[in-house]
Amino acid sequence: MRGISMLYFLIKQILLTNTSIKEFVINIPARMTSERLTQHHMSCTDQTLRGLRTGLVESLNKAVVTDLLDDLQERKIFNTGEVEEVQEGQRTTKEKARSLLDMVLRKGPRACEGFIECLRQRDQELCSKLQL
Repeated sequence: MRGISMLYFLIKQILLTNTSIKEFVINIPARMTSERLTQHHMSCTDQTLRGLRTGLVESLNKAVVTDLLDDLQERKIFNTGEVEEVQEGQRTTKEKARSLLDMVLRKGPRACEGFIECLRQRDQELCSKLQL
């Protein structure tokens, strides 16, 4: 899955910079290893999620929040206590979504990437709407 995410990221960068694939590949510095590309991609994912926070808080519904919590626990991004904190410690769906997103953001880029992958599986319509 990581390879697909990297390919998606590279294609997105080509489209955003309006360059040809040949120009893009030629201009990648030799020192830009796969690891550094992954780190760059992860920081972009983190920034993307921060930028979409308000839209996500407003748009996530109760069922998707619950499913995301299950997915993140299954991936070992969240533990049982963290899932319970979101589910039981917050009253409204917006509060749960806000708490969920804040926890993911605090955990860093890998958690953000996992969250986005889970969200793409759970709510494709929202992801399209937010261009995620």
